[in-house]
Amino acid sequence: MTTLGYLEVDYAEIQYGGGIATKVLPSQFEAVANVDERLLAEFEGVNTVTKFLNAQFEAIVNNDKVLNTQLEALRLDFDDGLSTEFTGANPDNDKSFGIQFYKTPIKAVSIGQYLSQDDYATYSYASPVFAKCMNTQFFAVNTQAKSLGVQFEGKITADDITGVQFEGKITSTKTVGTQFESFIIKTLNTQFRAVIYNTTQLRFLYDFPSRGINGLNWVASSTATSSSDAFSVYNLNTDIVEQAWRSGPGGVQNITCDTQDTGGVFLDTLAILEHNITRGATVLLVGSNDNFITTPFSEFLTVEDRNMYYISEDLPLQSYRYWQIQIVDPANPDGYIQIGTVVFGSSVVFSSEENITEEVDFGITQYADTIFTEGFTNISNDRGQKRQLGFKFKNLEAQSRNFVELRRMFEAVGNIQKVLWIPTPQDPSEFAVFAKMREVPRERHKQMGKHYVSLDINTDESL
Repeated sequence: MTTLGYLEVDYAEIQYGGGIATKVLPSQFEAVANVDERLLAEFEGVNTVTKFLNAQFEAIVNNDKVLNTQLEALRLDFDDGLSTEFTGANPDNDKSFGIQFYKTPIKAVSIGQYLSQDDYATYSYASPVFAKCMNTQFFAVNTQAKSLGVQFEGKITADDITGVQFEGKITSTKTVGTQFESFIIKTLNTQFRAVIYNTTQLRFLYDFPSRGINGLNWVASSTATSSSDAFSVYNLNTDIVEQAWRSGPGGVQNITCDTQDTGGVFLDTLAILEHNITRGATVLLVGSNDNFITTPFSEFLTVEDRNMYYISEDLPLQSYRYWQIQIVDPANPDGYIQIGTVVFGSSVVFSSEENITEEVDFGITQYADTIFTEGFTNISNDRGQKRQLGFKFKNLEAQSRNFVELRRMFEAVGNIQKVLWIPTPQDPSEFAVFAKMREVPRERHKQMGKHYVSLDINTDESL
């Protein structure tokens, strides 16, 4: 809409009285997200109206930390020096508190000039025309006094996972706890969380990809013969550790697992239970995706009596479908290799904010068949030793991942399936048990500003 006319000739190099539009034309904001480089300009808004020649909005992240001014839009081309139209800033510290964005309204903007009634040829007599900003062109503000919720988000949309993927959340007014969660997206449409991996907190494994889909997924280099097939390699998948696989003669043996998962398994925890491997043996864990044509992963295991464990020092970044345990134990006095159960997979790892409280209740029970004799020492045979483990949690946050994963496990296995519990991953054999819970724990809930849960877990290998 034209509000004023202008003369068709120029006076003193200034076009007087030109047509002036009070409407602001569209396409005044443009957003550009560079997938590969997060540290360049991410939003850039340019006013396409010929009267407004400079950038109206620009966002630049120019260092690794999201500190200092991130967003700023100024009127740069007017002599009147009117106020800032839009400014977004983080406070000059590490805490993302306070107002993140604010808008200072511009009461008037110079959009042209018109002839005064005096000397037309004098520039100072060319009076400015102001138009009020009728609508908010861009408005960003936190709707809560606390800076809760998603603050920023980065996504990789390309097929090649070459950039940074992150999501930042502030879940409390203090910068404590998990601020970032990382996700790795595989081409096989699976995801796993990789943010709290550690080797110091409680971990437990109840989903065993080592058992494949049908439980018939192990192959041995040799198996002892038996009329009842009592030493089958498939015994490695049972909860009954006494029902073991036994090799043929010789101390050099391989057992191979096809997880039957085309996406592979991220192995961070492994247990070889009720074995007869001697401490002088060499045991190598090997991972492959092409049935061992190539072996990109290999790790020597520390041999311990009866039960041995492997805990990955770092979060596994590569999954493998095929896993093999290579055993070289030529001096084994039994003349064969025997293993009761093998379990491996990706454990649930407790985050550093919460862990077992108070003491760990641990014990060993000796089982035996005993004949009582009058006046003489009783005669007993060894039926094996079983471990018991009990521990407590006090005031777990009900919304935390720790409690959520515990509850998920309770519902999945109850007290009828065994779980591999490792309270001390840096010395796993100290308290580790492969055991059922005596009962599904009772939960004690209370509200103290937040929702907290306390519970006790008691396990027994003999169940």
